[in-house]
Amino acid sequence: MPTLGRMTQVDWLDFVFRMKEETNTLLSINVILWEEASEALRKRVEEEGRVLYERSQDSAKPSEFGKGS
Repeated sequence: MPTLGRMTQVDWLDFVFRMKEETNTLLSINVILWEEASEALRKRVEEEGRVLYERSQDSAKPSEFGKGS
């Protein structure tokens, strides 16, 4: 089975399902694997999207979204 970074496809699908089902928000959430996204989708996300959480090479940390504004 292919792996997605350090996650298997099953782990990724479980993560996406939990994000959508367990997140208490009225906002719509779209979760993508950046490395697997098409060039057109990447461009659209860069123009319109908001990063809420971003993983660095060593660890994951929340984005600065909403701070100072």
